[in-house]
Amino acid sequence: MKPPTRTGLIFVTLFALPFAALSIVSLTQAIAYARTGDWHNAMFGTMAGIVLGCIGFGILTVVFFKWKVAVQTARGRAKYPDKPWLWRSDWAAGRITDSAHSNLIGWWLIAICYNTFTLPILILMPHEVVVRGNYRALVALLFPCIGIVLIAVATFTTRRWRKFGKSVFVMSNVPGVIGGTLAGAIEFQKPLQTDVEFQLQLRCIQRKTRSAGVSMKSNNRSSMVETELWQEEKTVRLDERGRISVEFHVPAKTRAADIQKSSNQIIWRLEVDAPVPGVSYAASFDVPVFKV
Repeated sequence: MKPPTRTGLIFVTLFALPFAALSIVSLTQAIAYARTGDWHNAMFGTMAGIVLGCIGFGILTVVFFKWKVAVQTARGRAKYPDKPWLWRSDWAAGRITDSAHSNLIGWWLIAICYNTFTLPILILMPHEVVVRGNYRALVALLFPCIGIVLIAVATFTTRRWRKFGKSVFVMSNVPGVIGGTLAGAIEFQKPLQTDVEFQLQLRCIQRKTRSAGVSMKSNNRSSMVETELWQEEKTVRLDERGRISVEFHVPAKTRAADIQKSSNQIIWRLEVDAPVPGVSYAASFDVPVFKV
């Protein structure tokens, strides 16, 4: 997980506030149009308000949770300056939740915003094609089709979440040790009984932010690049308690996790997947691996 900076969160908040304010204005105007019987403007005002609100309030919601993470990290860094594995509350507790829930919310936000934005195409298309005979306008149906794909992805993610619930990697020792082991077990919120094999992969990744070009002033473009430095795979089955046992030996020459600089990070990621009948299982955990 990339640690947010307070300056960055403030900037994102200032970016989102106008969208949130405009959504309130648009919805207020839509109500006024509806009271006068102008349903055409009321409809478009409502759609504009929803789109702007999803953008503005969606970003503000993400900022709220990111701010909590930033505060917790700052407190942990101040209290344990030489023990970075205690900076994050989930690392310190040795209980790391998979990223499926945040992905679920993210996919639905994207799907709702995108489909709300493209809804006018479906509303205006019959008039444009049937009445005006503009068959070229049918090309615009590509955008609602993309929206259907986004809904399908969000629905699949929801089905996976409902089947398996929350997955938690419970560590046997905190942190995982360079030259030692990363060990523990993945527990399921909902009981799971299956004979399929689970593919475990532990990866050490270097994540860098690279500039893609420099303009005359400050319009620099950057991109996130991930480079795999080390990885190991294992295949396991559920143990007698219905958990996935995890144990990896971490070579002494690998690099410790480092999330202090957002532009250059070392991340250790535990990934799990299995072809479970119905809905396949997949989970990802950012784990603390350090030299102790």
